[in-house]
Amino acid sequence: MVSTPVSEAETCPVEVKVGTSKHHRNITGRGIAYVRSEQNLSQEILAAKLQCEGLDISRDVLANIETGRAEVKDDFLPFFQRALGVSIVRFFSQEVRDDDAKLAALDAARSLKTRSRNANS
Repeated sequence: MVSTPVSEAETCPVEVKVGTSKHHRNITGRGIAYVRSEQNLSQEILAAKLQCEGLDISRDVLANIETGRAEVKDDFLPFFQRALGVSIVRFFSQEVRDDDAKLAALDAARSLKTRSRNANS
């Protein structure tokens, strides 16, 4: 079976109001599909890798996750992270990744400020 590559543009979730769409529960499925495609893995191979990591998942469930027909439970993400060898943030849209980077920088700055203040005390 040949996997169809997914473009980077398709990894961005459609903006929806909370509670109005089942797709709101799956903002990482397209990102998972994109990373899988980048690594030239079939859905069958990724499902097998996920099973080796301890996640009971079939190729059909994976296909539904990637297309947004099934939700991605939060506790699934570490399995995808280990099976694909990437940071969890890679499964999210570029906007979410940018926000994550900004928050990490702010957190680092606060930590340095606190250490500096404690060292001067």
